[in-house]
Amino acid sequence: MSQGRSRTASVNSIIMVAVVLYILGLAGMISLHFNRLSTVIKERIQVTVFLKDAINEAATRQMQIRLEAEPFIRAVTYTSKAEAMEIYKKVFDDKVEDLLSYNPLPASFDLRLVADWMNADSLAVIEGRLKSKYGFSQGDLRTDRDLVASLDSKLGSLNLILIAISLVLFLVTVVLIDGSIKLTMYSHRFLIKNMQLVGATQWFVTQPYLGQSIYRGSVSGLLAVLAVGTTIYAAQNYYPALRVLQDPVQWTVWFILLILTGIGISWWSTRKAVRKYLKQKLDDLY
Repeated sequence: MSQGRSRTASVNSIIMVAVVLYILGLAGMISLHFNRLSTVIKERIQVTVFLKDAINEAATRQMQIRLEAEPFIRAVTYTSKAEAMEIYKKVFDDKVEDLLSYNPLPASFDLRLVADWMNADSLAVIEGRLKSKYGFSQGDLRTDRDLVASLDSKLGSLNLILIAISLVLFLVTVVLIDGSIKLTMYSHRFLIKNMQLVGATQWFVTQPYLGQSIYRGSVSGLLAVLAVGTTIYAAQNYYPALRVLQDPVQWTVWFILLILTGIGISWWSTRKAVRKYLKQKLDDLY
């Protein structure tokens, strides 16, 4: 096989592997965006705690500090009676305060929970904690367990579907990359066998090809990462709302895993193909 043909086969293999890794990379990024979207949605659902009028400002502030220290609470927003009335007027355009000559709306805390606690079972635990530790009654708490349970169920189902699709795509990736490497190594089968026949050891024959496989896998992975990054960047420019789902740490980890996947599968497929031809008889190569 000529050097030009060998180089062409190597380039074709790199491109083929890069395309397959690109598809897998996009699937992974969609999964990461979905998980981040789930977290954002859950953390925007609020648990409201209504306060008694008898609680003074100092006690209210102390209670807010204690609530902010709870491990299941991400943020606490205090709404005074006056602020609650202003919000009511803006929403309903009503002058209930003028009719009653006093403000009937209570002050409140809006609690944003950590996403991992935003499920029906955890809400029950949180309600019990708020009652026992802070003295709230069930009437003081406003939690929508049905909404949370429905949301948790639907997000969980979608997450399982995405995991299943990702696993299928990973298997397809392994098969396609393995097939591409096999085609490349098929063109080298006589060279591999001839090296063995002149006395080269299995390690001596295998090592150069494994080195090439690591190089090709690295280049393919980098090309795939560049393509995935470009696609995500373009999508964010077209839909700016997607930027809230960015997680640089998760992206970096995923891109590294994508490159390692390209290297790993290329190395494994090359090693398997070279050993196959070393074990075959010369007549079987024709």
